[in-house]
Amino acid sequence: MSKTLLFLGLASGLAVMARPVGAGSLPADVLMGSPRGVRNNNPGNIEYSPVNEWQGQTGTDGRYSIFSSPFYGIRALARLIFNYRTIYGLRSVAGIVSRWAPAFENDTQAYIAAVSSSIGVEPYSAVPDGKVVELVAAIIHHENGQQPYSGRLIRRAVRAAGNE
Repeated sequence: MSKTLLFLGLASGLAVMARPVGAGSLPADVLMGSPRGVRNNNPGNIEYSPVNEWQGQTGTDGRYSIFSSPFYGIRALARLIFNYRTIYGLRSVAGIVSRWAPAFENDTQAYIAAVSSSIGVEPYSAVPDGKVVELVAAIIHHENGQQPYSGRLIRRAVRAAGNE
C-alpha cells in the first residue's frame, strides 16, 4: 500500500517531509492550520518514550509521539485511560486528568472542570464504562481546542484499546 506524504513548507520556501499520512487521516489542508496533536495524529498529546511501542506510532516530533493515523493516536489515548483505571485504580475524572495533565505544567483544576462538565460526571465520581468514549472526546477537545474526529472513529479506537 502506498502512503501519501505530507509536506510542510518552510519560510525559506523549502519543503520537508513531515510524516506519512495513513488511512483515516484528516485532509492535508485541514492539518496545516491544526494544533500539534491533530497534526501528529496524537490528539491526546502523548509524550514520546522509546519504551512505548504503540501500534501505529511512526516517530516523534521531538517531544510527542507521531501516529500513522488518528485511529492509532486515539487508541493509544484510550489504552492509557484503561491502564489508569486498571493498573492505578484511577476511575474519576479528577484522578485520570491529574495523572494525564499534571499540575506542574497544566491548569489541572480547569482541565478537570472542563472534562467533568463536558461528560456530565462529577470530578470525584467514577467515570462509568459507558462514558469512556465521551471522556476521550473531552480530552481531545481540551488538548487541542477542538475535537475534529467522528464519534464512529473514537468509538472504534476505544473499542480496539479495550480488546487487548
